[in-house]
Amino acid sequence: MIGDGGGDLKAVKANKGLFYPTPPGKEKEAWEKFPEAFQKFIEIKYKGEFEDKLLEIFDKSLLTSPPWQQANYNHIDSYKEKQEIRKSLYKKFNPQGKLLVL
Repeated sequence: MIGDGGGDLKAVKANKGLFYPTPPGKEKEAWEKFPEAFQKFIEIKYKGEFEDKLLEIFDKSLLTSPPWQQANYNHIDSYKEKQEIRKSLYKKFNPQGKLLVL
């Protein structure tokens, strides 16, 4: 199974399946590496060390709690962190739209 969330992983493991993660924020890299993973799957070399390494990376990418519930969370800093992405998306998809820039 291919998935991007903890629920996907739980579902496939409950059914004794294999999981190829597409970690949040790293989807492009995951899809670029998919041919190698698929080849390992075909060669019956996916299960074990290879999958375990992918799952370790995936686990680190998942939030254990929402950012705003974490100590010292600052909503202004969080907004600024993604501001350049928002600006480029507005420019491309909604050039007449209004965007708050801090």
